[in-house]
Amino acid sequence: FFHERVTFDYLITGTVAGLLVSLAVCFILIQFIKKIQEGEQKYRKFNERLQLQYNISDILAHSTDLQEAAPKILNALFKVGTWKIGTFWRINHTTNKLDFIASNTLPQLQFPNFEIETKNISFSKGIGLPGRVWQNEKALWIEDVSRDENFPRIISATSDNLKSAFAFPISSGNEVLGVIDCFS
Repeated sequence: FFHERVTFDYLITGTVAGLLVSLAVCFILIQFIKKIQEGEQKYRKFNERLQLQYNISDILAHSTDLQEAAPKILNALFKVGTWKIGTFWRINHTTNKLDFIASNTLPQLQFPNFEIETKNISFSKGIGLPGRVWQNEKALWIEDVSRDENFPRIISATSDNLKSAFAFPISSGNEVLGVIDCFS
């Protein structure tokens, strides 16, 4: 009787220990798989950025001027981004302002108020999102345009349900040629 009891207790203990080891191994495998997936996601994003850089370089190489390249560049950006509308601005050295060149939206979306205002506005250095990017020569993110005190298109943006914005300079060497802004 004593011998049977020890064997039964050992089996129970061994089974529980085996179960705990199995759970630990499963946990480690799950963490390992998550790390692999994170690495794959980073690799995919890196490749998307690299492909975008190549596509934009190719567009610039085959375009006669920025006016021709701008819509193609915006289109390339929209293929990899999650933006709803984007605008390309070029520096007009005669007026010393940023002028509208082109815009792009997702095909199924429309932003009539914002697009009309955007096509009819220019920005001085430091004014609005494009003007600030031009002045600082670096990218700028606005989480909520309705709370930004230096955002002249606030009424049309909020009426068309645009909330966040991101803009970055377009440069050649040390010279800023223009700005692209994108909204979601």
